[in-house]
This record gives sequence, structure tokens and C-alpha cells, in this order.
Amino acid sequence: MNADGTLTGKDAKGKEVTLPKTGEASTAILTFVGTFFLALAVLLGFKKRA
Repeated sequence: MNADGTLTGKDAKGKEVTLPKTGEASTAILTFVGTFFLALAVLLGFKKRA
């Protein structure tokens, strides 16, 4: 990881390449919320069947 947030690595030919910073943010909270609602829907679905 470079100081400016980019990543430097080597391509298939061994040449160094720098990947751009995409600005992608962490989506951990959205994953948690989605999992919670999915679990809730499953539990309610099983409750209706019983």
C-alpha cells in the first residue's frame, strides 16, 4: 500500500504496475443489516409453516 492509497504490484510479465484508488468504502454494516433481515425473514417463514 502506497502513501496515497494506491497499490503497487507486478503483472504477469514481472513489470510493476500501480492500481488506482477506487474510493470503495467498507460495506460491513450493510452486510450485517442484510444478514439480519434475511435471518428475520427465514425465522418468520418457519413460524408461518408451523
